[in-house]
Amino acid sequence: MRVPIFVIAGLPNKNEVEHLPELQSKLNAALNKIVPGLTALRKEHLFTIRHDNATIYAALMKNEAEMKDWKKMAKDFELTIDMSGLNRKSLEARLNSIKRTFPTLYQDVHYNIARATFDVMEDLPNIKIYGFL
Repeated sequence: MRVPIFVIAGLPNKNEVEHLPELQSKLNAALNKIVPGLTALRKEHLFTIRHDNATIYAALMKNEAEMKDWKKMAKDFELTIDMSGLNRKSLEARLNSIKRTFPTLYQDVHYNIARATFDVMEDLPNIKIYGFL
């Protein structure tokens, strides 16, 4: 069953834990521009953003082996992944496709949260971004 979840996951070239405080700070600043008071809750390398009925995850994978778990979760929740990675153009194409296919599943604010999450993660150095959307 399709549920309102987006996952933006980054795989650093190495385990760069120094990104975590920076990611949380920048993510919260970006979220507050969209919905005042909205924050990302952090548990280790995973940031959770909940707004209305949707959940957006931002994750920094520790290693490539974690990809297996994200793929299983994506399959369970009927999300798609492109293993070539995610860039701004592919993100927009996928969000537009989701909006056409599931017109009532997400609100416009959820798409904006996903875009902001991607933008913050894209600014981190030495990271490849994947989207489970």
